Amino acid sequence: MKTRWTVLIGDIGFLFFCAQLFIFFAVVFFQAVIGIEMRTLRFKTDRLRVKVEEQQMMQSKLEVERDLLTLPQTLKKNAEKMGMSQAQPGRIRKMYFPERSSVKK
Repeated sequence: MKTRWTVLIGDIGFLFFCAQLFIFFAVVFFQAVIGIEMRTLRFKTDRLRVKVEEQQMMQSKLEVERDLLTLPQTLKKNAEKMGMSQAQPGRIRKMYFPERSSVKK
């Protein structure tokens, strides 16, 4: 014979089982979501790392090219190609410009 207490205990057991089942599926769901987010972030960071490496390589190539172009021998050779010659004495003048203190900040 079922009494009032046995029915109540049976209902509490079922509710406890449902709560455990809910927690289990919530944990599995959130683990899946976190795994997907981690893969997405890993993919994005890999792409950004490759992009940074390419830009660093390009920067080093441009620095080498700049250094080669600013060598005195290269400058002299390019100036001669363009028909430029060394300035005669007395043709070079130093110009002094006053400081501009009236710049608005």
